[in-house]
Amino acid sequence: MRLLVKNTAKKSGGKQRFDALFGCDGGNSRVRNSQVDWLGVPKTRKYKKMYGIVSNLQKCSRAKLKSLGFESGLEPEDRAGNLTGIFFYKASYHNYLIVHPSAEEMEANGIPWKGIFGFDRARTEAISGGGKNTAALRETLKKYMTKKAKELNIPFDESLSNGGFVDAPNDVMGFDFSEFYNCENSAACSVPPLDWDRDRDGDWEVYCPLIALAGDSVADPNWLLGVGLQRGWNSALDACFYADNVYNNKSFNGRPPCADEPIDGPIEWSEHLNNLANLMTKLGNNSRDNKLSDEMNTGMLDEKGPVVLQLARLLKTRDVDAPVPQYLPIVEPWYRYQEFDSEIRKNYKGDKLFENIHPTTTREIAIFRKNHRFVERGLYLRNVVTRPTAAMLTWSKRFECSAFWCDMSMKLLQIDGKAAPGEETTENKRSTNEAVFDEKKDGNERPKMNSTEVQAVAKQKSDSLRTNVVAATMSPRLSGLLNEDRSFITKISGKSKSYSGEYSKTNFIKYAGKPNVSSSPPTQKAVDAIPPNTGVNDRSNRDISVIQKLAENLKSPSPILEGEPTASGTNDPLHELRIQTFRYEQEMWKARLKVAETEIAKAEAEEEFLRAKKACAQKEVEALTNLLEAYADAEAKYELVAA
Repeated sequence: MRLLVKNTAKKSGGKQRFDALFGCDGGNSRVRNSQVDWLGVPKTRKYKKMYGIVSNLQKCSRAKLKSLGFESGLEPEDRAGNLTGIFFYKASYHNYLIVHPSAEEMEANGIPWKGIFGFDRARTEAISGGGKNTAALRETLKKYMTKKAKELNIPFDESLSNGGFVDAPNDVMGFDFSEFYNCENSAACSVPPLDWDRDRDGDWEVYCPLIALAGDSVADPNWLLGVGLQRGWNSALDACFYADNVYNNKSFNGRPPCADEPIDGPIEWSEHLNNLANLMTKLGNNSRDNKLSDEMNTGMLDEKGPVVLQLARLLKTRDVDAPVPQYLPIVEPWYRYQEFDSEIRKNYKGDKLFENIHPTTTREIAIFRKNHRFVERGLYLRNVVTRPTAAMLTWSKRFECSAFWCDMSMKLLQIDGKAAPGEETTENKRSTNEAVFDEKKDGNERPKMNSTEVQAVAKQKSDSLRTNVVAATMSPRLSGLLNEDRSFITKISGKSKSYSGEYSKTNFIKYAGKPNVSSSPPTQKAVDAIPPNTGVNDRSNRDISVIQKLAENLKSPSPILEGEPTASGTNDPLHELRIQTFRYEQEMWKARLKVAETEIAKAEAEEEFLRAKKACAQKEVEALTNLLEAYADAEAKYELVAA
């Protein structure tokens, strides 16, 4: 099908044939005016005297906004004064101020009813200049809008160019809403069927290609009703539905689809054209009178409607909360107009709710499955990839690698050096981090440590301590050092035998100047003469004194090296300890030797296992090769016999 959408482009010469003609060229539609025979003459009806003024204001600076009383330096919220007739909307680069003055207010401010702009010629007059009267009227309107902006405390700066308005012709315009037009018919069509042959069947008696109007071409807009956008969308979707079903006489009968009464076969062509013409009349009236369904009126899906219930049922198995999707108008008119809403809902009552899937449900399920594939792939990447590559963070990969684009991983922090909305400034964030660090420091929170490094350091210190203790234990007793002075060494090594009774509780008894004193336990009088333990400091002082005495005696030659008979042979009290140590070391080395032999045997067994496995694989390869050759020979013999 060839489709022509008529707009306000310049006329071009020549002729070209189209299957459809859509008029979307506004109030002064040339499509509507040229197709009066099919669409009829627009009907004009009187409304009440109403005048609308639209002005586009330039943006004010932050300093100007503060001077006007906006302390935050931000513009006020939008105003939609359906009752007051005053509207204020903020746009990206300018602001809208729309006012509907009364007849008395117009007369008081010198705004005439004659000579004002009509809606269909307002922009044309503004662009061309319109002569002295139009220029004077524009200045009058600008003066009035400046006054209203000050009275309503609307952000406005007269010191800017063009008095605070945007450049002409969009600075200020007036529109007359005293009269409204309505097109008699919004669409028409009378075409032969696809199998019509002109040579065989002759000319089609009344031929009219599909003609449809959309938007302001159908009816003059009324800003106070606030339905211009809805009516524009509905008329455009209706035109698309006509184009889809012009030649569809198999599944279209002019009525909503019914599950109990499906269409059995093709409909006779003349009946099909009548059904299409009747539907065009119904849809045109419903669109003009705004008789829309509840969902179309509110712009939201019904929470108890078929779409929401079906989504909740179908997504229940995935353990996710079924979202309520955004309402999007459907091309089929059955779901958009109130007249067909009750008939459509009959298809989703009772058990039919989950037998007949709503078109919107089908669409949302398809979107969910497509998005879920990205989510599953993202989860897989997040579990496998520890650090995303540069290619994964490109804009074209933002959906495929969504795991690295979600969870605030690409959070907007600053815009032009300033904190993004909802984000703290850098100084506040730094102070917050310092406060958190101070709290952690006050709480004595231990930092995380590397367990491997801790184990290595602990083993090194343990080995060093063991070596030092063993060396001190196996060294000969030095002159001037008694058994009591070596008690800290024997306690560490675990080889000492403490005396029983009160003597075992004494620590480091000094016998200074008496090197030949017997090492037998002291008497009770000697024990009573020992001062009581005064605490940890006394013990540490005695330990230091003993260590100092050890250091001094280490400088003197060993009695064993000097050959003293009292320090060698059987008289040495550490002789048995050394012999026992040597025995333990011998047993330890024997055990290690046994472990090494076991490791060798294990390695040899593994090697033998691998050899056996290799031999088995070789035999298997040989057997399979022979079997394939036997199959090939048998197949060749079979072919010879068959031939």
